Amino acid sequence: MFAAYSTLSSNQKLTEILFEKYGFQCDSKDARSIINYTTISKYPNETTIKSAFINNVLSKTKNHITIFELNTNNCRVDLCKINGESVAFEIKTDLDNLKRLNNQLTDYLDVFEEVYVICSEDKYVSILEAIPECVGIYTYKVNRLGNYIFTKTKPASQKHNICHTKQLELISKRDKIRYSININSHPSKVNFVFKQTLKEKYSKQWNFLISNKDSIFDIDYQWFFKNQIEPSVIYNY
Repeated sequence: MFAAYSTLSSNQKLTEILFEKYGFQCDSKDARSIINYTTISKYPNETTIKSAFINNVLSKTKNHITIFELNTNNCRVDLCKINGESVAFEIKTDLDNLKRLNNQLTDYLDVFEEVYVICSEDKYVSILEAIPECVGIYTYKVNRLGNYIFTKTKPASQKHNICHTKQLELISKRDKIRYSININSHPSKVNFVFKQTLKEKYSKQWNFLISNKDSIFDIDYQWFFKNQIEPSVIYNY
């Protein structure tokens, strides 16, 4: 069901998908809600875990921004949070293998002050055995009502070496000039500018999502973060 879903599909198209593929009849105004509920409660994939983590953890704190799918060197971090600190979150569902995890964490540790893996309780031991000591773990479980419950099972440590040259690669030329930083700048200044420029670049998108979150279906969080279109424009189509 989720594989056939698109945020931009009309309500009528989604109704047809539900009937033709799954034999499910419903009013067109309810189709998107049914797909969202079924996906969230029955299919714990990366999209559902992202939205649940935002709802249950990240949106509970203020004065920060969260970013989806940020490019970091050779990888893309699933979620990252920027406030006084920079924190990366890599999601490993029960559908994922761990082949790329070491390379991903190496990239994230180069530029973020804290790094966490988010995994199910069942996957905790295998994740724990695969990560460096400084990387933390959030575990989740899904209760009988289909709700996610997250626990910070292993706190992350900031006791690792951030590479300020790698951070510089992620800062635009314009911002390097604006903040007067270069390869010879003090690492603490580069780290500050790294966080500041991310906040400046993505705060509008994050604030849009948070301001409209109650009107957006969970499986659409990332789409609206990226596109910043009023939910009623999309959902009334």
